[in-house]
Amino acid sequence: MVSKATSFNIDEWSFIPNEGQIVFSDKTINIDKRLSKLLEFFCQNPGQTHTRDELIENVWNGMILTDQVVTQAVFELRKVLKQNSTKNESYIITVPKRGYKFFAEVGVSYETSNSGVTDYPQPETRPEIKEDTAPSTKTPTPRTKPWLPIALATIICFETGYILYSTLGNQTSPPISQPTRLGNFESRYVVLEISDDIQQDPVLFGVVTKFIEYVGYYSNIRIVHSPELQKIAAIELKLATSPSRDGQYTRLTMRYHNRVSNQGHLSRRYPTELASIHQTLFSMLDDMLGALYISPPKQELMQLLEQLPSDEAALEHVLTGIGYLYNGEPMEKALVNLRLAKQLAPDHDFTYTVNYIGEMFRIFNSNDSNKQQMTVALNDEYRDRLTRLLEQGKMPRVYDAMAMMALSEDNPEKAMRILLSLPDQKHSILSYLLLAKAEESRGNGGAAKELYLKATQSNSSLRAVQFASPLFFDSNLDPLLKEFE
Repeated sequence: MVSKATSFNIDEWSFIPNEGQIVFSDKTINIDKRLSKLLEFFCQNPGQTHTRDELIENVWNGMILTDQVVTQAVFELRKVLKQNSTKNESYIITVPKRGYKFFAEVGVSYETSNSGVTDYPQPETRPEIKEDTAPSTKTPTPRTKPWLPIALATIICFETGYILYSTLGNQTSPPISQPTRLGNFESRYVVLEISDDIQQDPVLFGVVTKFIEYVGYYSNIRIVHSPELQKIAAIELKLATSPSRDGQYTRLTMRYHNRVSNQGHLSRRYPTELASIHQTLFSMLDDMLGALYISPPKQELMQLLEQLPSDEAALEHVLTGIGYLYNGEPMEKALVNLRLAKQLAPDHDFTYTVNYIGEMFRIFNSNDSNKQQMTVALNDEYRDRLTRLLEQGKMPRVYDAMAMMALSEDNPEKAMRILLSLPDQKHSILSYLLLAKAEESRGNGGAAKELYLKATQSNSSLRAVQFASPLFFDSNLDPLLKEFE
């Protein structure tokens, strides 16, 4: 392991392994231990191709069981580097059928300050892509096997990106055995249980879907499903229904239990009548974020919820459409409800945006022979208003819509610029599908594969990839789907 004073210098940025910090020209980014160990290994071995097995052995000490963990970590690290470096490069190259290579010239410094590394040399050249040896113009760092602290003897596998939940979990989760040591808990991981009656009610399922999405805007919690990760999850979150005290209404119940303190922090009930949905979502968000010790401005939460229509009939159709879409119902059932919402609230921006997205999916998932003509007409109808909404930058799904428009017009570079300008935590399943399509269009099959994987992890289903297969151009994703299975 490198000494505490060591930092690695690449182009205009530097990496301080001991602090888990990447110091860019205008900001400092903190990364978790998983990404820090991966980047440290790459910096120690630039220009060399490493298989997934080699990364598992050297970065995760051989204790990770699936390649998906490596793929996910590489994807996240690439994104941090690409979005923050002045050269807009990800530095990590996928070498087909072999593994990954860190393509950069790495310098080493041994003096640090409070703000990071200073006075480090600027590299002038990069190693040849065809070579698998580290450049020799900088001070070499001995290749050592990373040391794993005894206090973290249980390696935490990263299963999902941002916030996700299972749309297939209709059965009650079995009891989860507790870790034997307090330090083995992962504070970000959440075991989520959604009752059958919520999953069978499209409006309530739509409410829960939006709640999970909004929580993800402000926190780094991750819903996990595998038994291994559930064992070390620090949080249990249960969503169900119960009757009101007078028995006339249905209440949405939320229970939050933290295994670290072994305390229940929340046990609340919320109204489900359409007139109360905005207030219910606000209260649920405020309560959940408060339990996580996160305090966004109340006004910001209110503005977020104002994206949903205020007209009760339109709101019902929007939530029903979302509930159908994320609960595995036929796409047409979702689109019918979204169209009805647009008719009832034609001036509402969110309803307008999700209708464009839905209609674009309908075109490319249909058997119509005039897809190009239909796409041109759809884009002409929606372009001006969606462009204005994108300029305002207030609604995350507008970024998805405008990226779809760019891809439908064979402009993958524009689509990627739009999507990568959206903050990480506000990316959706669709965002990753569109990024995958853009990379595939540019001929970057390895990057596309990782992004498709990211989308499947974000909804615990291969359905998202199946929907994306005919989008814009017909991708043969059958081998990929089989591999994911």
